[in-house]
This record gives sequence, structure tokens and C-alpha cells, in this order.
Amino acid sequence: ILGFFNAIPNVLAAILWLVLAFVFAGLAKNLVVKFLKALKIDKYLTKWGITTETKNTAVEFIGKLVYFVVFLLFLPVAFTKLGISTLTSPINALVNSFIAFIPKLIGAFVVLFVGLFIAKLIKDLLIPVLKAIKVDALQEKAGVKFGENNSLSAMIANIAYVVIVIITVVQAVNVLSLPVLTNIGTAIISYLPAVLSVLIVVALSLFCANALE
Repeated sequence: ILGFFNAIPNVLAAILWLVLAFVFAGLAKNLVVKFLKALKIDKYLTKWGITTETKNTAVEFIGKLVYFVVFLLFLPVAFTKLGISTLTSPINALVNSFIAFIPKLIGAFVVLFVGLFIAKLIKDLLIPVLKAIKVDALQEKAGVKFGENNSLSAMIANIAYVVIVIITVVQAVNVLSLPVLTNIGTAIISYLPAVLSVLIVVALSLFCANALE
């Protein structure tokens, strides 16, 4: 009985730390979500061609991530109060690893956002330039159609956009320094020239065939 009463202060202290963990984690999440919404991150993602069925999906995900990290920071102290040292070390190691990973994650997001912005900008600039040099006239002369409301200039601009997006995603993955994903990204980049060459050969063959016809 005496041991039970002696343990009560530690249990109450652990409960207090857990309550503080919920409160501070919730506050941190709300602050981050409000800040990102004020920056209109999802609006920029939509402009750059990234759309989701649920509004503020990216913002909510980042908010939940912040909530999880802040909550984890309080757990080791709570477990120490309860005398559960076997769980404290693994959690501390997990928190330290995640904190060390945060700069890489931020760097990957920066690379991704900048790359998507550049891809959208190049796409928007490329279409009027290609139309100005009358690229679409070649399509009309060759009698090639890419579907309703589609033109050769738009198709080239979309291909350029997709290529830049792929390169951006691969570079963002490389920033994370995850060997498996890095190897996959390197393989994808190495195949891009071959894929583009095939597309060019097919396009030229199609134009030549229709022109000769």
C-alpha cells in the first residue's frame, strides 16, 4: 500500500506532462496551419498544377506532422516520471532522428515548390512563344490532330512541364538522402532522354507520313 501511495505523485506528474503534450501539440498545430493558410500554400499548389479533392490537404498534413513531433518531445519526460526507462531511450532516439531529418524535409519542399513554380512559368511562357513562331502551322500543314482544343504548341509545353516536374521531384527526393528513393529517381532520370527521343521520332514520323499522304 505504501508503494502505491508513493507512486501517486509520479503518476500525477506523468498525467500532467501528457496533458501539457496534448495542449502544446494542439497549439503548435493550429499556429502552423494558420500560418500556412495565411501564406496560401494550397492556392500556389493549385496554380502549379497540383490539385487535391480535399481542401487544405497539404496544410493539414504539415499540421499533423508538427502535432506528432511536439507530442513526442513530451513523452520521454512522462515515461521517466513513471520509471519506464526502457521506452525513454527509443523515443529520444526517434525524436533526435526526426529533428535531424527536418532540415532535409524543408529543403526538399523548397526544391519541390521552386521547381513546380519554374515548370508552370516555362509552360505558360512556352505556349505563346511557340505560337508566335507559328509552330501550330506545321501541325495544320501536316494534317495532324491531337484531339479537340489541343495544339502542337500546347503539347510541347505540356511535355516540357512534365519533364521539369519529374526532374524536380527526383531532385527533391535526393535532398532527403534516402538511398532507395534516390536510386529510383536516378533510374527515372536516366530513362528520360530515351523516352524523349522516342517521342520525337514518333512525332516526326507522324508528321512526315501525313505530309506525304
